[in-house]
Parts: sequence; structure tokens; C-alpha cells
Amino acid sequence: MLKSQPLEQIGVSERPFITALIPAFNEGRSIGDVVRKVGDRVDKVVVIDDFSSDKTPLIAKYLGATVLNHSRNMGVGAAMQTGINYSKTTKPDIVVTLDGDGQHKPEDIPRMIQPILSGEADLVLGSRFLQGNPDMPVIRLLGNKFFTSLIRFLTGAKLTDTQTGFRALNLKALANLDLKANYTYVQEMIIDLYAKGFRIVEVPITALPRKYGSSKVALNIFKYALRALSIITHVYLHKANHLRARSRSLL
Repeated sequence: MLKSQPLEQIGVSERPFITALIPAFNEGRSIGDVVRKVGDRVDKVVVIDDFSSDKTPLIAKYLGATVLNHSRNMGVGAAMQTGINYSKTTKPDIVVTLDGDGQHKPEDIPRMIQPILSGEADLVLGSRFLQGNPDMPVIRLLGNKFFTSLIRFLTGAKLTDTQTGFRALNLKALANLDLKANYTYVQEMIIDLYAKGFRIVEVPITALPRKYGSSKVALNIFKYALRALSIITHVYLHKANHLRARSRSLL
């Protein structure tokens, strides 16, 4: 078990200020419920709108969220970069990331942030696989297992779900996070922070079925796989020495 540290040593005040980052693209039918429910459990909700053609940003703003707008569609990776860069200026104690489609349960936020509060983790991943395989199409299930196995192999991190968008970071991890890819961020965030020595743990979550529309990944799973592999390769080549050094330190 990881040794606990005082909250001030991990960049968390005794009453942590929590910001939720929600990247969104054409989630007008779900974003209202997401903002309301998340807003009951955090101090600030930030929706990063990736140039939606529906009323996603208007609904989010009406319900009290801070809305950061892209002037063109750039991808969920770029949306997360916008949210992370904004949070680096506001300096919350903890950042929680969720999808805008309603698949993540805001009730799980206390469970997500607990390893940070107890000093056990810098980055927490909400894993859909810790309690068995989730209910998802076979092609997505296989894709998740492939990318998780790849990230485990490249980093040595013993993880079960590297594709999850439900995450929590403490202030130190936030300040040191350096995302570059516009298309997706999920694998890059893990590699970047793990290579820098940050502690990553998982907690079990249950993802809800999407009520409206289709997953942007599911619409073109093969395009996603190729783009994600390109990003992983690029990031790994730049972080390989740090990853090898961390692996040696754990021997």
C-alpha cells in the first residue's frame, strides 16, 4: 500500500476546491443533466465546447457552468488541453474530468477523489473493468483491452482501463501535465504523468449507457485506432528514457 502524505504536501487544502472539466461536442440533449448533477458535487463546472452546432454551450452557460468555446472543431484532445490550461490559471486543488454524454455517474466523484485526499495518488482513473467486463460492443471491448495492454507494456503501469474519460488529478499533477495531441488525450495523459513519476491508481466505476446520439469513437473505430496509435508512438518516443528510468527505480 502506498504511504499517505499530509494534504498540504500533495497540493490539496483541507477543504479542497474541486473543478470539473467536461469536453463536449453536440451534447445538447445530455449536457443539462450532466452540468446540474456534477454541479451538486464540485465547486466549479467548466464545459469546453468544441464548436458544437447545437445548443450545448448555451445550455451549459444557462445552468451556471463556465463555458470555454473553440472557434472550430479541434477534437477532444484539444478540448482537454483548453480545460487543463484554464485550470492551471485558476489552480483548483483537484480537477475531475467527465464526458458530456452522461455516461459517467457524478455520484462517483467522492470515490474518485478519495485516493488524492488520502495521499495515495496524483492521478485517479475510473475503471470500468475492475468489477468485470462492462456492457459495451465487442469491437469497443477489444479495442479497450488492446490499448490498455499496450500502455501497460510501454509504461509498466498495472492498469485495467486506459481509455476512461472519468479521471481526477491533484494540483501538482495538473501543473506538470503537458498534453500536445488534439485528437485524443487519454493515453497521452497517462504516459506523460507516469514518466514524470506521478502515482496513478484506479477505482471501480460503472458507466451508464449513452442516452442520446452515438459515440464519436464508435462512429469510426478504425480511424480512432490509427490516430491513437500514432499519438502513443510519438509520446512514447519522447518519454522512453524517463519511463525506463522509472521502471529501473521500481526493481
